[in-house]
Amino acid sequence: METCSACGNGSLFAERYGTVTLCKACAFKVMTTKWKNKEYKTNTEVEEQKKRTLGLAQKAGFFANAISGLEQYFDSLIIPGLVKIVDGRQEQDLVIFEDHCYIYTSDKFNFKEIGKEYLHIMSGKRGGGPLRGLDGAVNARMATELIDDVVGSLLPGGGIIKRSIVRAGKNAALNMLSGQSTGESSRTEKRAAVLNVRTGKRRVDYSEYDIIRYVEPVGEETVGFILFQNSDKIDFPDEDVLFFYSNSSSLKKEVSQAYDYIKQRISAIQKSLQDEEKKKLEEDAIRRKKLEMRSAVSGSLAEELLKFKQLLDIGAITQDEFNAMKKQLMDI
Repeated sequence: METCSACGNGSLFAERYGTVTLCKACAFKVMTTKWKNKEYKTNTEVEEQKKRTLGLAQKAGFFANAISGLEQYFDSLIIPGLVKIVDGRQEQDLVIFEDHCYIYTSDKFNFKEIGKEYLHIMSGKRGGGPLRGLDGAVNARMATELIDDVVGSLLPGGGIIKRSIVRAGKNAALNMLSGQSTGESSRTEKRAAVLNVRTGKRRVDYSEYDIIRYVEPVGEETVGFILFQNSDKIDFPDEDVLFFYSNSSSLKKEVSQAYDYIKQRISAIQKSLQDEEKKKLEEDAIRRKKLEMRSAVSGSLAEELLKFKQLLDIGAITQDEFNAMKKQLMDI
């Protein structure tokens, strides 16, 4: 039998929340059934739940140490810097921070089915019409013929999130070759499209990805996705990073908002990096200019000193006059 932290009574079926033990009656008073297994999407949600729970605890007359313990319990659920957690309902979570995000992929991720749909979308075959939502990503480089070739390889997983997603290293690459040409180009190029997804935790730093694309599922498509790319590695599709989400109206809106936030952050960070590079180039240019001016001045001083030395050598001026002229030139 345990002692309830809130009322002091003994309990055979106590519930524990951090350092706090609650009997059934006290647990009911703070409505633990509504939040004990809740998955919070933002720190704000945690703060709001903490405020409600502490209010109920105070109203019920809980001991001070129980109220303090409940406060500490909710504080432990706060993830520093977290903006939002998005459950894509395709065995992937997108955990968003200000300058980076994490993609957590379960080993239950359906590589084969999602891979087929992803490559079908990337082929530009959606409903027989053009690919929408990729902002010009489909061009002569994109593949058009689907090859149902799923290749799995073991990769180490890692990382922990409160959802306790199981991690077991896995990766699948689905390849597709193309002879498509679009627009004014008549070139035929081949490029492999890769479903670059691996189980476990993957960090995406916004400073390393200057392209982010959002594709919303249409018609009978079961998934949409967010695609991260680096323009310097655009010809290496195995460098792409993907987050998939299910086709539902509520989730479309949530992922769209997440995409807008990340896109703005990538834009801001890329602009900051460009500004830093521009400032560095300007500082380097100023430094070179100063060196050139110093070099020019040094050359001019040497020529003037040589003239006065020649005058000194032929007796046209005295040593004192030479020294005075030299001092005057060096002080300029």
